[in-house]
Amino acid sequence: MATLARRCAKVILILGLFFVSIRYIYNPLSFLFSWNQRYLFIVSEMMGITGSDNIEFFDALFSLTVSSIIAGALYLLLVMLCRFFRARSHDSGAGAQTRRPNS
Repeated sequence: MATLARRCAKVILILGLFFVSIRYIYNPLSFLFSWNQRYLFIVSEMMGITGSDNIEFFDALFSLTVSSIIAGALYLLLVMLCRFFRARSHDSGAGAQTRRPNS
């Protein structure tokens, strides 16, 4: 039962990070329309995508891909930080209980 709860918590965390990355990281880039549009056209032409409908679909697919990569990187960063602080707290607790040698 605890394993199921951990897996559900991980899924909720990654989905939350994904939606936050869509809202606060990729969305502000769309306000820089000239910058975003220029590179969007360059990349879409390199991939052979033409037409305004296809470019809008490509932009949506690109935004989902970027948001997924950002959410994955943030998830890995959070997991590494949790492991680091958990190991650090276990080390400090064990060091306090060691005995001093008799002199």
